[in-house]
Order: sequence, then structure tokens, then C-alpha cells
Amino acid sequence: MACLIFELIVFWAPCLTAQSIALWLVNAKSGKPLSKTNAAMCTWNGTFDIRRPPYPERICVHAITDKRGTAVFHLPVPLPENVGFDIGGQRDFAGCWRLPDASPEHVLRSGVVAAYSEKCGKLRAPLTARPGEVVIADRKRSLWENMRSEIP
Repeated sequence: MACLIFELIVFWAPCLTAQSIALWLVNAKSGKPLSKTNAAMCTWNGTFDIRRPPYPERICVHAITDKRGTAVFHLPVPLPENVGFDIGGQRDFAGCWRLPDASPEHVLRSGVVAAYSEKCGKLRAPLTARPGEVVIADRKRSLWENMRSEIP
């Protein structure tokens, strides 16, 4: 019996304390989940300003969304100060969303919905996030938009 308790404490306790963030990607035009989409979560400590090096060390983890448009990322221990996300490739999405650097504590406590720009059209439905969830709405770029960006 003592061996069983020892095994539970040593091997299962770390699994119970691990925290994760679920990223939910939604097609802004249709309101449907964006499945099979590349997504990345980056974590860092300190301030990350592209105009002011040196940059803090960032740790990025990549995943692909499932059929529900969700990718789950496990947070490192101890929790970093900041977390950021990236979706798709450079030419896949219109970039309709903005998510200022968020703290993992805030995401875990209340969830975060990325700000959506109306320049990409109206959202089909309002979005809400549950604790531990980040919700991003974007739309795929059209063939015409991709062709226009290629022509000098």
C-alpha cells in the first residue's frame, strides 16, 4: 500500500499541477471552427519590444488545431510573465485580430478573447472565452488578396 501511495505522489502529482491553455480558432465569416490550422504559443519573461533589443528569451510551442478548432498548450512551471499566439502562415489569414501580451494568470483565471478588427467584416456571432481559454477570430485570405500582395 505504501508503494502505491508513493507512486501516486511521485508520478501523478506533477500531472495534477500542470496548467494548460486552450486556443480556440474561429472563422470570423462563418462562425465555424478553423480546423487543421497551424498555431503557436510563445512564452517569455520581461518586456518584448521589437524596437528595443535585447529581446527576452522566448519559448514557442507549435500545434495543429483539431476538428473543433482547438489546440491545447501546456504552460511551463513556473508560469512565465507573458504569453502570445500566432496562427497560420504569413499568407493564410487576413490578420483581423490583435492580442496584446497577456499574462497566463489572466488567461487561466478568466479567459481572453482577442480584439477583432471590423475592417475584416462583421463577426457572425459574439465570442466569449472560458477560464483557461484564448479565442481568436480571423478569416482566410482570398486568392485575390494573395495575388495582389505578390504583384509589385
